[in-house]
Amino acid sequence: MASRDQPEDLEAPKTHHFKVKAFKKVKPCGICRQAITREGCVCKVCSFSCHRKCQAKVAAPCVPPSSHELVPITTETVPKNVVDVGEGDCRVGSSPKNLEEGGSMRVSPSIQPQPQSQ
Repeated sequence: MASRDQPEDLEAPKTHHFKVKAFKKVKPCGICRQAITREGCVCKVCSFSCHRKCQAKVAAPCVPPSSHELVPITTETVPKNVVDVGEGDCRVGSSPKNLEEGGSMRVSPSIQPQPQSQ
């Protein structure tokens, strides 16, 4: 039987789900702030990192990253500084020949020709 005294939308703090990871890049421990140089723990949900010896000291609740829903790309969601050059295979380089073959090229807004007003 559910109690009506407690709001349904309030949940207990979530606990971390740590896995042992070998770090290739130095990362600071979320507890002691010392560098994690070889092996440490990373939460599978929120990516919190700490030393194995510091894992027992973690008091902060596990907060998953904000859930950004994937939005289908439409003309309304495409950034204005992106130029669509059509569909096709992604090719290495951005030569005119590659573009003719269906490749793509990123165009920086700073080098786009500006419309001339007369």
